[in-house]
Amino acid sequence: MNALKNSGADTAKAWKEDYDTTPYYTNKPDWDALGALLLFATGKLLKVRFPKDYKKNTNYYEVLKIMGIDKTQYKQWSLFSDVCYYIPIEERLVFRYPMPNGQENMLSTISCLKYELTQINEASWKADETTILDWVNTEGYPADGQIGGNGLLQFLPRRKVYSTESLARFAFSILWQAVSFAEKEQVAIVFDY
Repeated sequence: MNALKNSGADTAKAWKEDYDTTPYYTNKPDWDALGALLLFATGKLLKVRFPKDYKKNTNYYEVLKIMGIDKTQYKQWSLFSDVCYYIPIEERLVFRYPMPNGQENMLSTISCLKYELTQINEASWKADETTILDWVNTEGYPADGQIGGNGLLQFLPRRKVYSTESLARFAFSILWQAVSFAEKEQVAIVFDY
């Protein structure tokens, strides 16, 4: 709590971390979907062109270098600051804090992540919540298989290139759901990358 107070969160309250009785949300975007969201957001927020295709295992930071963009332009944004933990307090903060294992990590707040997601949505899709929630089912990775005429599952060739915007919508939907859940239940969001 001292780190929060030193970061400007004078009114921060403790939240519950009881793994036996506290509900939890477990969906998360993978690296490619998160990278596509960051690339899409960079393009929309800075009003610059970005690649329409996202290759599997792309390093988002390398793409930024190629585009000539300095990631520090959004250094106060949690999504661009390698944040691993989002805690349920009202202030919008991004800060470094030593973890129990002795390593320092970047932390932020759920309200900060919600603000950033709202800004991305406003700069691009202007989608309503029903649409956003549906993207987890309609966007992202295409099917890996289909039912053939014989009624058996047939595997399709795996893709290595995806639509940047579709992957971005998929990741956005998952993060939006995580934020909504965390706000309602007053629990932290933990990225386990």
